[in-house]
Amino acid sequence: MRREDYEKQIQDIIQERKKKIVFKSVIKDVSGFLKLPIYDIFFGIKDDIEKEKHKVEQEIIIDLLCDIQDAISKANKKVLEIPERSINIFGKITAIGEQVDSVTGVEITDSAKNIEFKPGTQIKAKGRNVRKVTGLKIGRSDNSFKEDLK
Repeated sequence: MRREDYEKQIQDIIQERKKKIVFKSVIKDVSGFLKLPIYDIFFGIKDDIEKEKHKVEQEIIIDLLCDIQDAISKANKKVLEIPERSINIFGKITAIGEQVDSVTGVEITDSAKNIEFKPGTQIKAKGRNVRKVTGLKIGRSDNSFKEDLK
């Protein structure tokens, strides 16, 4: 809804409740008539209507907040329903290194999900003057395992 729609809704509700508000105000003022001047009787109604308007505004704000919360909950549910995407690995992968510490063709961490190697995938790792050559590494690195032990 737009602001104008809410303002119209407030006015409509006030119109519906106006007779009740005026009646309550008159009863209250008549019961205290001997203590109140005539001015307060007639203009006190205006204050009562203004109080009721604020009450209606608060009700609408609460309804609006509830609608927002429902929309957020529905959006969260939709996000959870989206299937996880998978990573497809295919083709020829070649890693070549020279005079380095290590060469790795493909490394998949232990937090990776839904990884699929397509048929025909080839992974090669070559190295010259290299301490360590790995074609495919899946899971933890040596360093992460050592940190977990600490």
